[in-house]
Amino acid sequence: QLAPTLSDDDIRFCCLIKINVNMQDLSDIYCVSKAAITKRKYRLKTEKFNIDDSTINLDTILQEIN
Repeated sequence: QLAPTLSDDDIRFCCLIKINVNMQDLSDIYCVSKAAITKRKYRLKTEKFNIDDSTINLDTILQEIN
């Protein structure tokens, strides 16, 4: 409901973040660099969740969702 445009892969990625999978493990799972994970988190936050506030990150947003 919060972000209806999320793809299935976006939802899986967000679930991994929600269960506190660290940056290194995310980069290993997706076979990409840590920079690519950081960019993906930023794109999800700004494009899918429509949050432009630079003081809050995607991890915090997802942890607050029940």
